Amino acid sequence: MIILSLILSGPCQGENNTENKQIRLAAVAGTFYPGEESTLIHQMETFFKPFREQKTVDNAAAVIVPHAGYVFSGS
Repeated sequence: MIILSLILSGPCQGENNTENKQIRLAAVAGTFYPGEESTLIHQMETFFKPFREQKTVDNAAAVIVPHAGYVFSGS
């Protein structure tokens, strides 16, 4: 299973509040990343497949991640 996280600040349009939890609805699904769950999962698995055998780093101080559509920055 692949878990994707977005860091959000402040309230956003389309937000649902349930029991003091803020859940932001996908605002750009189908634009910057696939809108269909199965297509998105397949795309993420394709991006991560070459790195499955690499060792992890437990004491990383920072991670630099490009920000663009997954088709541009995913790999």
